[in-house]
Amino acid sequence: MSWAQSVFSAGGADAIELNRLFAVMLVGAVILWISLNGLFFHGTRRRTGHMSRKLAEAVIIGGGILPMERAALVSWIANAGAIKPEAQMPAFAHLSKTELDRLAGWLEALE
Repeated sequence: MSWAQSVFSAGGADAIELNRLFAVMLVGAVILWISLNGLFFHGTRRRTGHMSRKLAEAVIIGGGILPMERAALVSWIANAGAIKPEAQMPAFAHLSKTELDRLAGWLEALE
């Protein structure tokens, strides 16, 4: 008695092992694809956020527009968008001159 093997229902121990290996390889390929895409998109995403982490080492403000001086920092804090239109930092023009100066001093003191 001979059994015809169907394409849709593989039979035998070898076929079962092949199906298992295929499933393991498929899962591995999907995990690798997701990981690589995550690394690519993480590496290319636009980084925005506050500047305090690297402000202590900075010698320029606004990507080279202003020198790292107290008056320039106060101007940048007050209204970064007026200096660099594509800046995403909100304006703090509502603060008094004293408050802006204190905030600039605090940022300069960060390490």
